[in-house]
Amino acid sequence: MAQTFLVAIDGTTESERALDHATEIAVAMNADIDIVHAVHPDIYKESDTPAPANRAKGYERDLVKSVQAAEARGREALEDAVDSVPDEVSVTSSLLYGNPVNEIVDYATNNEIDAIYLDSARLS
Repeated sequence: MAQTFLVAIDGTTESERALDHATEIAVAMNADIDIVHAVHPDIYKESDTPAPANRAKGYERDLVKSVQAAEARGREALEDAVDSVPDEVSVTSSLLYGNPVNEIVDYATNNEIDAIYLDSARLS
C-alpha cells in the first residue's frame, strides 16, 4: 500500500516549498499526496494591516472581508498546488474549516496520513 503525505498550504512561498519537498519524496517513494487548505471563519475580518512580503502569487493576507472570499482564495490555492504536482503522483485536495492546527491534525488522523509537510512560518 502506498504511503500518503499531507501537505498544508496557505499561499506562501514557504508552503510552496513544503509541497515541492513532499513531491520530491513522493516521486521517490511512489507515495500519494493530499493537499489541504484551512479556512478559519473566526479570523476573517477587514484589516488595514499590510500583507506579509512572503505571500506567493498575489494571494492576499488571510484577513479578508468574508469567509466566501477566503474559500475562493483557498480553492484557487488548492488548484494551483494540485496543478504543480507531476502526473506520476496521485494527488487529492480538500478545503478544511476551522482552526488550521486542529483541522490538519484531525485530517491526518482520520485519513491515515504517514507524514505531514507544512511551512515553518505557518500563517493559516
